[in-house]
Amino acid sequence: MNRSLRREVAALAADHASSATALLTRALDLLRRARDVGRAEAEEVACAVCRAQPCMGSLWNAAASAIAAEAAALDRFAVQAARAPEAVARIAESLIRAGEEGRAAEPTLVTWSASRPVRSLVERLAQRGPVTVRCGEARPALEGRALAGALAAAGATVEVFADGALGTALAGAQAVVVGADAVAAEWFVNKAGTGALALAAASVGVPTYVLAGRDKCLAAALAGRLVLAEGPPEEVWAPVPAGVRVRNPYFERVPWTAVAALVTDRGVLGEADVPALCEAAARVIDQQALATLLAAPISPTSLPSGD
Repeated sequence: MNRSLRREVAALAADHASSATALLTRALDLLRRARDVGRAEAEEVACAVCRAQPCMGSLWNAAASAIAAEAAALDRFAVQAARAPEAVARIAESLIRAGEEGRAAEPTLVTWSASRPVRSLVERLAQRGPVTVRCGEARPALEGRALAGALAAAGATVEVFADGALGTALAGAQAVVVGADAVAAEWFVNKAGTGALALAAASVGVPTYVLAGRDKCLAAALAGRLVLAEGPPEEVWAPVPAGVRVRNPYFERVPWTAVAALVTDRGVLGEADVPALCEAAARVIDQQALATLLAAPISPTSLPSGD
C-alpha cells in the first residue's frame, strides 16, 4: 500500500465521530484508487479498510465489492448505498405518519448517536409540519450534539439530554429511531447504549425502529468477523487514577428481539425477515471472498499506520 493510502486509512481508523454514511464516502474513494492500481492493491486496501472500521457493515460491503471480479461492482454498490438513506427515510416517514392516527400532538421522536437516515427522516417530517426530536449527547465523541444542531437548522424542535437522562425523554414519545452500523441475521450493531434505550422504550410501550439500508447487511461469513471497537480510556477520564480501569466501548450488538422493526430501503421488516435479507445481500455481493482474505494472517503492511 502506498504512503498516501496508508495515511488515509489511518485517518479513517481514527475517526470515531462521523456517521457510517460519511465514513463510507471516504472508504469508497480509497477503494476506487486502490482498484485502479491493481488487484493486489485493492485486496490490501480492502482488508485495511475493514480493520480500520471493524464493525461498519457498509464499509465491509464496499471492500467486498472492490475485490469483485466484475469491475462495475464497486460503482453499483456506491449508487445503491448513496440512495439508501433517503429511501429508508421515506419509508420511515410513512411508518411514523401512520402512527400519528388518533394523536393530536406533533410527532415526538427519541434518537441516540448520529444517523444519516434518521436525519433525513426528521428533515422530511419537518418540511411537512412540527416535529420534536430528543437527542442524547452521545459521549465521548458528542456526535449527538452535532446531530441536534443539524436537526434544529432543518426546522425541528430539538431537546438535548445528558446521556444518563435519555430514558426520561421517552415520556410522551411516539418512537425511538436509531441507525445501525451493521445488520446481521440475529442482531445489529450500533453505538453502545442503544440496547438499553430500546429496552427502556419497550418497557413503557414506545417502539424502537432501526433505520438502515441493505448496504449494511452482512451474512454469517462476514458478520462473525466484526470486532466491536473500544476507545482510549482518556476520552472518558484523563488522567486515569491509579488502580482504576476505565472502559470506553464504542459499539454493541443489539438483538432484534429488543426492537419493533428494521426499516430498510426495501420496506419494513420484522425480526423473522432479517436473516433472508442478509443472505440476499451476500448473494448480490460476494462476501465470502473478503471473509477468506480477512482470515489470512495480518501482515505489518496491512495495518493502518500514519507512517
